[in-house]
Amino acid sequence: MDIEKKQDSNLNSTLHGLLINRLYHEDQLFVQRSYNFLTINAFLIAAFALSFQVEEITYFPYLIAGFGLLFALLQVPVGWRLEGTLNFWREYLWLAEKQIGINFDRALFDFYEKGEAKTLFGLISSVEKQKKPTYKTFPWNMPFVRSMNILLGISIPWLIAILWLLFIIILLFHEGFYSLPILIIVISIFLFLASWKWGRSSKIKS
Repeated sequence: MDIEKKQDSNLNSTLHGLLINRLYHEDQLFVQRSYNFLTINAFLIAAFALSFQVEEITYFPYLIAGFGLLFALLQVPVGWRLEGTLNFWREYLWLAEKQIGINFDRALFDFYEKGEAKTLFGLISSVEKQKKPTYKTFPWNMPFVRSMNILLGISIPWLIAILWLLFIIILLFHEGFYSLPILIIVISIFLFLASWKWGRSSKIKS
C-alpha cells in the first residue's frame, strides 16, 4: 500500500513537472512571436518613412502600409489561438495542483486577484492593504486587457493595425481620395467587432 502511494506521488510530481515545463515552453513561444511581430513592424515603419525620401509619392508607401495592416490583422487570430493554448495548459496545471494538494502556479494568480495567496509555507500578502489587487487596477481591469496574453497577442496588434490604417487614410487624403477612406474605416470597424466577437477563443473551465 505504501509502495502504491509512493508511486502515485512520484507520478503526480512527474506530471506536475511536465505541465510546468510545457506551460513555460508555450509562454516563451508566445513572447518570442510577439517580439518578432513588433520587430517586423519596426522595420516596416522605418521602410515606410524612407519611402517618402523620393520627390513624388509612389505606390511603395501604399504597399508597405497595406502589408503592415494585413500582417497586423492576421496576428490577431494567431494571438487568440495562443491565448487559448496557454489557458488550456494553465487550467490543466491547476487541476493537477488541486489534485496533488499544492498551490504553486495558481498562487501567483490568486495574488493578482485577491492581493494574497496561500502557499505550502505560509500566506503571502501585499504590505499595503489599502491598495487594490493587480487585476482590479488599470489596465488589467479592462475587458480588452484581462491578461498579459491579451495585451501582447491581441490588443497591441490591433493598435498597430489602427496605426497602419491611419497611414493609409492620410495617404489617400493627400492624393485627393476623400470617399475611399470612409469606406476603409467602416470596413475596419466591422473587422474589429467581428474579430472580437467571433475570432476569440472560448473560455476554458474545469
